[in-house]
Amino acid sequence: MNFYNKNIILFALLLKAGMGFAQYDLVDKAQKAVQAGKIDSAYIYISKTVDHPETSKDAFVWYVKGFILKEISKQNDAGTGMGQYRTDAIKCLTKALELDVTQEHTINIKKVIAALASSFQKESVRLMDTSNFMLAIKNYDQFKSAKKIADPNFNFKEFDLQFYNGLASVYRDIFEANQIVNSKCFDLAIENYGKAIELDANDYSPYYNIGSLYYNKGVTVINQTDYSTDLAEIEKVQDIAANYFKKGLPYFEKAYMLNSKKIKVIEALEGIYYTLNDQEKSEKFKAEKKKIEGN
Repeated sequence: MNFYNKNIILFALLLKAGMGFAQYDLVDKAQKAVQAGKIDSAYIYISKTVDHPETSKDAFVWYVKGFILKEISKQNDAGTGMGQYRTDAIKCLTKALELDVTQEHTINIKKVIAALASSFQKESVRLMDTSNFMLAIKNYDQFKSAKKIADPNFNFKEFDLQFYNGLASVYRDIFEANQIVNSKCFDLAIENYGKAIELDANDYSPYYNIGSLYYNKGVTVINQTDYSTDLAEIEKVQDIAANYFKKGLPYFEKAYMLNSKKIKVIEALEGIYYTLNDQEKSEKFKAEKKKIEGN
């Protein structure tokens, strides 16, 4: 190989190395910009490196971009319910995990993902109301997806309980606001309280809430009865109401088993048995109520 060819090869190698050093210099600048609170500048620096062939397969580069996006999300995602920057951050961090074959950065990457997951869960709780519940569902799904990446063995039971009870209560409120227009929410409320029971069969609240839904539905049917109609029609309506009371009864009984001192459960059982013409049991719960109240 002649001197000319050797110089060409040497120049090419130096050029390639220089390009690599230049990209890592941008990574360093991005980190320093983050430390200085210049997040927008940091994002510009790091975006150039992840798209460059010299650094696009470097786990640390993707980790830094994910971290920067997490910081940007604090400014741009807060209070929106959308979480687009958090979602993009998790994509970058997931890419970093895939590239981190030596697991040099895995612990730190998962810590950032866990923090992002926590922010999705908190946002879900904040949004759990009749106006924003669809966003709450989306945020909760993103929480679980991210948390599984950070900790594949994480137990979601307590979080799921809170979520299903909260969502069921929202559906209940929507139904009660307009029972005709929002009739489907009645079944959705019962469905989600049922999911909470599946997770914890000893939790008092969902049993009581399902019982109350059926009981109130029966009361509504009775209150809407037109007593000017013929007797046969009235009896038909009363049978429909009684059927709702019967459906609610086992849930109130289970709630009573779990907490026999709750006045509202005792009152419900007294009323249901009275409506179902079981005077003996109705009087039993009536007496129990007086005993607890000290009368």
